[in-house]
Amino acid sequence: MAFPNQLCIRRWTTKHVAVWLKDEGFFEYVDILCNKHRLDGITLLTLTEYDLRSPPLEIKVLGDIKRLMLSVRKLQKIHIDVLEEMGYNSDSPMSSMSPFISALQNAEWLCNGEPSHDCDGPIADLNSDQYQYVNGKNKHSIRRLDPEYWKTILSCIYVFIVFGFTSFIMVIVHERVPDMQTYPPLPDIFLDRSPAVGEARGHVMRMLKQLPYGKSHMITSPRGLAMATSGQTCPRPMCIPPSYADLGKAARDIFNKGFGFGLVKLDVKTKSCSGVEFSTSGSSNTDTGKVTGTLETKYKWCEYGLTFTEKWNTDNTLGTEIAIEDQICQGLKLTFDTTFSPNTGKKSGKIKSSYKRECMNLGCDVDFDFAGPAIHGSAVFCYEGWLAGYQMTFDSAKSKLTRNNFAVGYRTGDFQLHTNVNDGTEFGGSIYQKVCEDLDTSVNLAWTSGTNCTRFGIAAKYQLDPTASISAKVNNSSLIGVGYTQTLRPGVKLTLSALVDGKSINAGGHKLGLALELEA
Repeated sequence: MAFPNQLCIRRWTTKHVAVWLKDEGFFEYVDILCNKHRLDGITLLTLTEYDLRSPPLEIKVLGDIKRLMLSVRKLQKIHIDVLEEMGYNSDSPMSSMSPFISALQNAEWLCNGEPSHDCDGPIADLNSDQYQYVNGKNKHSIRRLDPEYWKTILSCIYVFIVFGFTSFIMVIVHERVPDMQTYPPLPDIFLDRSPAVGEARGHVMRMLKQLPYGKSHMITSPRGLAMATSGQTCPRPMCIPPSYADLGKAARDIFNKGFGFGLVKLDVKTKSCSGVEFSTSGSSNTDTGKVTGTLETKYKWCEYGLTFTEKWNTDNTLGTEIAIEDQICQGLKLTFDTTFSPNTGKKSGKIKSSYKRECMNLGCDVDFDFAGPAIHGSAVFCYEGWLAGYQMTFDSAKSKLTRNNFAVGYRTGDFQLHTNVNDGTEFGGSIYQKVCEDLDTSVNLAWTSGTNCTRFGIAAKYQLDPTASISAKVNNSSLIGVGYTQTLRPGVKLTLSALVDGKSINAGGHKLGLALELEA
């Protein structure tokens, strides 16, 4: 058999290709290329790096891929006339080999078949800023951002533009609504005869147009029309639901406030003549002896709806918070929160937003992290005392939801019911009831499906007199807590608390707590 270099590459068989591979040092690829996939001279000449990487070859060693392609490109340079006869030329834009053929024609080669430029450089100067496979795939710039980041940035820009434009239109429309006394609405015969239908339509339209009930721009019932013509307004209470984090808060407060087991705590609050509020808190853990403290200053610029807050704690962490409320549009609050630790150099930032309107409370927070921002969203809706809420967290670094919570509740003046499901594994509920003017009670229940762990507790708070109250709670672990709060004088409040383990009363381990609050 003649050696491959003695024959035209058109006449190469799989055996000639096998000899050529062995001469180039690719013994391990003879079987897969020649025996299994029957590469001859023509198919070898059109072999691309994409063919080596993708099925059915799928060569995993990067160095072998690069070295084999260098050898193939030498053949392509030597037999460039064969490639042009086969249609792989620079004049054929549809050819997948066109960019490489053009590069081969423009390159200067030595007599040994190697490029004349430095070996550290690229084989062919397709573009200094871009890389392109010889199969004609799309170019990918190494200086460009990942497409997913571009999508995220463009989505954020689009959200802000739409939000600003919508808020502007809402303000303009709201200000241009005519006076009801000067331009009363036209009577509607059908709605006047069907008050329930009229009230339902007015409720929906008010939500869509974001118009407050107090001005009563849309009156569809006969009673509302009569009040408008007489110069009166339709008084309706604003039903703004709480945020998702505050669902069931009344029940949790009965369990948490008035207790401070194992702590000696001091809180001091004061306000200067210029309106700057100072809050100082210090506590000592009786079990570990650790002392912690915080300092917070807050200034409110009511004219512009701005609030500036500076925080510091004994872990040497500095925090700054700037909030603006009811300025861009009614019910919207934006907060920019940052923290910095001088000891570790750790920085963090968060943008919080909340929007409150009648029958809904929306929130969206973004935690900025180098690995990828985390987006926290929540929504609560209410209708005639019923509450429904959803809370989620999306981790962009992992591209998945890390929190998925639902809640349903019912609320009246002296009764609140709240149930929730967290991530489909933890089920909880709470009941709050104001039995009488001086007695508040609460029941809490939780169950985790993975561990079949059930938690149950009952708590109550009784107001002895305007200056004193007593609190008590017990759970299914037989932990009994009691607390006593006494207002010594205006601005001075003392709280005593104790936690007793009912299962091991004689064994000790019970906890006491003392808290003193000063406010001026």
